[in-house]
Amino acid sequence: MNKIQLNRLQLACSLILFVVGLLILLNSLDLANGIMSEMMGKHGGSMNTDTYHLYLQASITNFRTLGTVFIALGGLGSLLSLGRIYKSE
Repeated sequence: MNKIQLNRLQLACSLILFVVGLLILLNSLDLANGIMSEMMGKHGGSMNTDTYHLYLQASITNFRTLGTVFIALGGLGSLLSLGRIYKSE
């Protein structure tokens, strides 16, 4: 595998990471609601409203942070890979 192919593979992986991060970020509310449904089931179907909102907000924040990190890493990796591809051609 030569350098151009390696850079294209890195670009593809970076773009996939970017898209996954974007999907996580856009679906953070649905993902957090899924986690809260599981948690409600483990607590017998009832939970204090304040506790529920606290856990829901924390879950949403965690998914948003994860999505943002993936987007940043994927975007930076894509830019670096594109720079290397154009420099070598």
